[in-house]
Parts: sequence; C-alpha cells; structure tokens
Amino acid sequence: MKKLFSLFFVLLFTASSFGWAESAVSSGSICPVSGEKASGKITHAYQGKTYSFCCPKCLKEFKNHPEKYVNLNPESVGEHHHH
Repeated sequence: MKKLFSLFFVLLFTASSFGWAESAVSSGSICPVSGEKASGKITHAYQGKTYSFCCPKCLKEFKNHPEKYVNLNPESVGEHHHH
C-alpha cells in the first residue's frame, strides 16, 4: 500500500512539474474575455492550456483573437466584453 501512495505522489509531482496538471479547468475559473465566473462547461484548449468561458459569445471572441486574451493582466480582464 505504501508503494501505491508513493507512486501516486511521484506521478502528481511529475504532472505539475511538466505543466500537465495546468490543463485542468476548475469550476471556479474566471472567463478571460469577460472576467466573470465560468462554470467549466464551456472550454477551449489553446497552446496546451485549457481556458473556461462564461458563455458561447466569449468563447467565439477568444477563438477569433486568442493572443488578445492569453497574456492579459488580471486588471484588464473584462474590459473587452460586458454582459
């Protein structure tokens, strides 16, 4: 049993070291377009990272201009789209 736990922690550490765990989306994510809370139901993977959106309109905007949203400062999120 100890070996199983050890293997689990090694795999978890390896996944986080290589960024594999970063592609998971939590239900508390923030939409990069509107800055509103995103449920995790509308997602899109871009350059190895999965983004979560509050609505289909934001997803479409992100797909049309991803470079506009991937490197935004947290203060500027939501300036481009309002509900």
